[in-house]
Amino acid sequence: MGVLATIFSSDVVWTWISRCFQHFRKGSNSSVFGSLFGSGYAGLGREEAGTARVRIGRVVNPIRVACRKFRSAVHKVRVERFYVLDTAPNRIKPRISIEFKCFERLDEGLASQLARVKGRKANWQRRFDLGHRCYLALYKGEPVGFGWVSLSGWLIGNEQPLGSLAGDVAFGYDGITCEPWRGNRIASARLAYEFHDMQRLGFERSCLLIADENRASQRSSALVGYRRTESVVRIHRWMMVHRTLEGGPPAEVLP
Repeated sequence: MGVLATIFSSDVVWTWISRCFQHFRKGSNSSVFGSLFGSGYAGLGREEAGTARVRIGRVVNPIRVACRKFRSAVHKVRVERFYVLDTAPNRIKPRISIEFKCFERLDEGLASQLARVKGRKANWQRRFDLGHRCYLALYKGEPVGFGWVSLSGWLIGNEQPLGSLAGDVAFGYDGITCEPWRGNRIASARLAYEFHDMQRLGFERSCLLIADENRASQRSSALVGYRRTESVVRIHRWMMVHRTLEGGPPAEVLP
């Protein structure tokens, strides 16, 4: 099943199919479509030919998307890379007036604010039970973003720590800024604020896991001073249930 999904969602396969349709449109008798249908679109007017191509696209494109979604459901791989900050962060000034607050425990008001930013509810209490700290970004009293810091090790999502880090390293995760407020350096300012707060608690370094395709988070962390490492974690998810991990943190942040 996974093999078929991979084959039918392959760009190579769909490039070949597209070329077949191109031959059909040109009326090439050497193509499969040309031999079956003769002149293809050759006898059609420009408007009729365009309509025919749209109709074909309406059939082909949903199949192509469905195959890719099927492949992702069977086997999806995500690559996340470690970024490390071991010097004083750069001074970041948001483009709008932002207030940051740190929370160590949950109440109904905070849960509501977090859900508004995330767009859905989550088990926030579990994170606090693990000793994680939440940093909320507020604009005129309204929540516009947040970030979390784990003091006990690195993790993916809100799971139990997957491994310990050096005693002076804090791990930041699940940072988000609401869509209308992005581009105002809120995430960068929050990361700098988190680092200074961690220093107050005795931490001297910080690290993040950022997906390779997440350019926005890469820019935000680089602005603060985080440096990219070659250490990655490959997350393999099979049938949306079973998951395996490959890789881990760089040796410099391990105990």
